[in-house]
Amino acid sequence: MKKVLLVVALLLLATPVFAADVTVTATPASAAGDLVQVTVGYTGAATADAIRAFALSLTTDLDSNAVMSNIRGFKVGESNAISKGYGIFPAKFRQYIQVQNPTTADWSDPNYTPLAEWGDANAGWGINTKWMVVELGTLYQGDANAPGTSGTLFVFDVNNPNRADCNLCIALDQIRGGVVKKDANAATVTLPPGGSGAPPGCIRIVYGPPPTLAAPAQIIYPRWDPDSNVPVYWSQVATATSYELERSANSGSTWANVYTGTATFKAERLETQGANYRYRVRAKNATLTSDYRTGTVDCNAYLSRCYRNGVTSDPNWANWLSAGRPDCWCKASGAQEPNGSGYQCDGDADGATSGAPFNYRVFTGDLTILSTHYKKTAAQMTADPNVNLAGKLKIHAACADIDHKSSGAPFNYRIFTGDLNIVSANYKKINSSAVTATNRLPGNCPR
Repeated sequence: MKKVLLVVALLLLATPVFAADVTVTATPASAAGDLVQVTVGYTGAATADAIRAFALSLTTDLDSNAVMSNIRGFKVGESNAISKGYGIFPAKFRQYIQVQNPTTADWSDPNYTPLAEWGDANAGWGINTKWMVVELGTLYQGDANAPGTSGTLFVFDVNNPNRADCNLCIALDQIRGGVVKKDANAATVTLPPGGSGAPPGCIRIVYGPPPTLAAPAQIIYPRWDPDSNVPVYWSQVATATSYELERSANSGSTWANVYTGTATFKAERLETQGANYRYRVRAKNATLTSDYRTGTVDCNAYLSRCYRNGVTSDPNWANWLSAGRPDCWCKASGAQEPNGSGYQCDGDADGATSGAPFNYRVFTGDLTILSTHYKKTAAQMTADPNVNLAGKLKIHAACADIDHKSSGAPFNYRIFTGDLNIVSANYKKINSSAVTATNRLPGNCPR
């Protein structure tokens, strides 16, 4: 009986006459990246055994990059009470299915799919193209095993790397009989009604906007810099795995990369006196790159008046570089050199006095800083990560290097007995501008 029904099913695909109505449906899911999953099914069959076969032609817009891929979700084999549906594929049956006896058939061949056989008339271009043709029939014994009055035929993806919306259209393949019912009549078929920009017989595939990565909310750096240590900070982006920082020496006309990594801070070192620099940063992860967040001002690289590269009267240039270019070593105290006091080389590590009534320039605050950083090497004199003092990095360890020397081999301590001796010799001394003559400091460090 099964073999007879199978022959009838195959013949019916080529016998288009009129029969009961059925609706072919196409339902898109939400976009997942550059693909949209589409489920093709049917509804409205008059009885469970009304429809015997489907032959459908599916196309995407020729002027889009969308193609159909990954066809799946179809039934394979005869319909029964446990697993009902359309699992007989006429175009592939002869090539891939061998009926060993009247009761068994091998449906396991992975090439046995509802896709029309390549090379057959009007067979479409196949999977991963803009046109595919599918053929599905049913084989069952007894009405209790017939397909339902509605169900899923197959599932596939519409893939578009450009994520541009497009139309997916479904038509009856009349060469293969369109949609045929059990009594050898062709069904009057309702196809998708269109709408939302799609013509009749089509649905609109909507990808929505592509995913984006937010740019860092802020980028912060000072408008001027006396010691060429420009601290550049930017905001963290939740889904970013790295950042790219760029610098421009011409207010944004051209840019050069100065940092790539995971940090949200870069200590820039600039050595061109009077140059102006602007910064921008962007975030990245494995698949996305954000727009740039660009600073709105330039940073002027004003090198300190006490140390300048190539000036022969500045013998401590190399020491200043190895100490991290601390502005506390410099003479001035003001807008351009906020850590400078003019007395650092005399033991003033904190840049402040003890306050009234004595106003000692070298006192317990300086001794505390020196003690904290005692026996530190140049490599250990790292910057305080907190931005303070008009946006400058306050480098306490470098400020405690009073004599601007290392202890020499083997330890090369930058902060050692020489610094302690200077602090001790000048302990409780006051500014040079004070009236008292006996305990005034000379000032104007370095000398």
